[in-house]
Amino acid sequence: MEKLECHVDKSEDQKRPKSYITWVPSNSIKSEVRVYNNIFTVPEPSDQWEDELNSDSVILQSDALVDPSVCDVVDKKDVDVWKSNYALQFERMGYFCVDIDTTFDSEPKEGKPVFNRTVLIFSSR
Repeated sequence: MEKLECHVDKSEDQKRPKSYITWVPSNSIKSEVRVYNNIFTVPEPSDQWEDELNSDSVILQSDALVDPSVCDVVDKKDVDVWKSNYALQFERMGYFCVDIDTTFDSEPKEGKPVFNRTVLIFSSR
């Protein structure tokens, strides 16, 4: 186990943090998380649209860890290509829906849940 020393700055003129500390329990579930961004690097693609493609339009986190409470709502038997699948809010990340590629089975707690970001949360700070 590593030791992390921190302090809280509650002053009025505090600077915005460059990052946040996030933790998950030791019994976290390994998942795949797909973060979708803009397809193009410009607001209006031109005739040169191939040069304007965003290479970071999909960020794949294949070994993301999520809280085990998702086991209550994520199961491959409930995922369907023809309906809206369950959606969750991941703190400071946005809203994610369960993808049809999910292989997680809640009974033996085996397989991997797959989530797609549908809405990005912007900080008000």
